[in-house]
Amino acid sequence: MISKIKSITFQNSWTGQYGEMFTSLYELEDGSTGEANSKSKDAWNVGDEVDYAVVGKSPNGNNKFKLKRPDSDFKQSSGGGSTNYADKDKDIRAGMISNQIVHLVGAGTFQSIASVTDGQIEELIKLNERVKAKL
Repeated sequence: MISKIKSITFQNSWTGQYGEMFTSLYELEDGSTGEANSKSKDAWNVGDEVDYAVVGKSPNGNNKFKLKRPDSDFKQSSGGGSTNYADKDKDIRAGMISNQIVHLVGAGTFQSIASVTDGQIEELIKLNERVKAKL
């Protein structure tokens, strides 16, 4: 679907497998709202025309957007790397877990992102699988 960006609200930044990532909430002129990640805080501007797809829900319940320029291919991410379909589910799950960790750090559950252990990450993965099984 194609629309123009009406507003952008920066939410947080986090370090992922491709370096520092930025999550923002986008409101589009067609009334849709959703979160999207990018490799730069200013990847998109109000007034930019975007071709977007809703690819799921974020941990806090917002639509999760995949944004691209109307003349580009969805295989090319806004971050500049390509993602093959086989890795898409892993990338989505990794992003969701990373986002949960960022929220837990913000809530004071963890002292910092670096302090999260592999065991705690495994517990979050198991929790997500249990929730997924209930849907």
